[in-house]
Amino acid sequence: MKPVGKLHLETHPDNLEEFSTLLDKLKEISKGIYFIATDVAFDIPISQNNVFVSSNTGRAMNIFKGTRYFGGKGQRGKHGYCRIYDKKQESLKRRLITGELTRIEIVYRSTEKFELKELTLNPPSFNKLYAGRIINIDKGISPIYKSILFSLQEGLMTIDQFTRHYRRVLKKQLNSSEVIDFDELIRKEWFKQVVKINSLVL
Repeated sequence: MKPVGKLHLETHPDNLEEFSTLLDKLKEISKGIYFIATDVAFDIPISQNNVFVSSNTGRAMNIFKGTRYFGGKGQRGKHGYCRIYDKKQESLKRRLITGELTRIEIVYRSTEKFELKELTLNPPSFNKLYAGRIINIDKGISPIYKSILFSLQEGLMTIDQFTRHYRRVLKKQLNSSEVIDFDELIRKEWFKQVVKINSLVL
């Protein structure tokens, strides 16, 4: 029997169980189940104003309706596409939470084709793409660098528009800020989350 084509399944992992009957039927007729891409979400329990993310690869940041984007409109599904937004506002509308919550979502798209069962062995690495800090502009940051941070946070300027001197001093002033280690956060959750997905799909 020749294969009739490919099916692209896209859903939030929490919804997979609702499609269990369909997934069972698909598994019976499928020759292979492969990973394509996923959004990896990081929830930071502080205000978006105190989350500073910069690109290590020169991606420009844009802002639309309060959401910060690294990547253009046509890059939504590309590896490394990133968006940062106030998750608290979304949750408040649904009356789920009341505390501060910032979400950082980064797209992980594999460069090589591999089966879903191998996903546990292929976690993404985002530290080489982005540097994240939890900042407090009222502590250890001089007025001129507060202005620079504001310009960067609001998308008024990009980091490459400042001279090396300003970039170097800004980095030094942020050294005392808490680092958001994306790869370490992934390491703590990746295996558990992927095993859960595989148990429902494979």
